[in-house]
Formats: sequence, structure tokens, C-alpha cells
Amino acid sequence: MKEQIIDYPCKWPYKVIGSDRVRIEEEISTKLDHMQFEMSISNQSKKGRYVSFQVEVYVAGDDERMAVFDILKNISTVKIVF
Repeated sequence: MKEQIIDYPCKWPYKVIGSDRVRIEEEISTKLDHMQFEMSISNQSKKGRYVSFQVEVYVAGDDERMAVFDILKNISTVKIVF
């Protein structure tokens, strides 16, 4: 399998799925406030227990891209990041 070549700097999309919409929005806004990013709700479960976000972050390189991934996955109410 060939490794993907990424042309940095670029906007990198993350899908974030979690259980507390308000808290996730607040934490993403707080933890990424030093970066250029866009966030939108992409889906919500029928019963409203889970919500998914599309988060696009302008990243300068691999290290920054992976650091953002770590920030997002360490939000307590986030279940999945990809």
C-alpha cells in the first residue's frame, strides 16, 4: 500500500463523534483557539445521544496534524475521532 503524500500547509478534515454537543463545541473552541479551524455539526443520532462534527483545521505539517488529532481524542465526551 502506498503512503499518502500530503501537500502542507493545508486544511485537514477530522470527524468527531461524541455524547455532549455543547461540551464538545466548547472544548474544541477552547483547545483550538490558537489555530484556524471550521466546525459544523454533521449528524445527530435519532435519540440525540450522539452527535458528529466535521472539524477542518489548517495544519502546517504532520506533527501539527497529529497534535490536533490527540487534542480532539482527549476531550472527555468524545468517543471517536477519524
